[in-house]
Amino acid sequence: MKIFLSLFVAFLFGGSPLLAIENAPGPGTNSSADHSIESLIDRGTASAEKGDWPEAIKSYEAALAAGHINAHLYYNLATARFRSGQVGQATALLLAARELRPSDPDIRANLKFVHAQTSDQLGVTMVSDQSGVRGTLRAVLGSISLRWWFFFSASSLALAGFLYLCMNVASMTLSDVARQKVAFVLPLIRGAAHASVALSVVFLSCGFASRQMVRTWGAVTAAKVDVFSTAQGNDVSFRLHEGTAFVATSYTGERVEILLMDGKRGYVKALDVRVVRL
Repeated sequence: MKIFLSLFVAFLFGGSPLLAIENAPGPGTNSSADHSIESLIDRGTASAEKGDWPEAIKSYEAALAAGHINAHLYYNLATARFRSGQVGQATALLLAARELRPSDPDIRANLKFVHAQTSDQLGVTMVSDQSGVRGTLRAVLGSISLRWWFFFSASSLALAGFLYLCMNVASMTLSDVARQKVAFVLPLIRGAAHASVALSVVFLSCGFASRQMVRTWGAVTAAKVDVFSTAQGNDVSFRLHEGTAFVATSYTGERVEILLMDGKRGYVKALDVRVVRL
């Protein structure tokens, strides 16, 4: 992702955070639905380039509602929301973008910048992810997208198939003398083929494991919210303010159970937060 004016310049000159709309590829052109979503994204980008943030938000949200889940779209919508003064909305959307592309430096930098505008300052990374085996495993698996894990798995499987094919062709076409000359090579090829199959399984398992680790992120969108100790009761444990990040763990009626970065839990009204389900 490319930010046309860097965050460094924003800090240097004291300006507002310079999240920039990026021209991302559309969802494809295989159906009328794809054309419709692509036109919504194009319309949103055109509105954003003119500084018409309400229209940009309207178009991007419509693309999301149509089922287009994409880190670029979340990033652009977050930009429009932030430019409209909606820190909580922008935080939730950037968290979702980071979940889809955890190693993207622009998403991480802008999330850090937006988080700096919040008052609670509870962080945007789970404490449990900052150290320990689980944190390391999540960092490693999350650094590669699900699509790439499946690509690696399919590539390894294709290589194994090619090697097995080579062995079969050699056994059927080579003469006995020729087979004796390359006899030392065949076990190496067979071993490489077996290893490729094993790698394919490993990559596939990593892909499924990374998918299981995907979190449902959210952020407070109201100026101030009460955090209740139970799903139904009215006992207030503490309060949070706009932009505070959390992980949504469950939904109970009109309330959302949240997990904060420091491990605290509670329930908030769904109308006071934005939760992004991936």
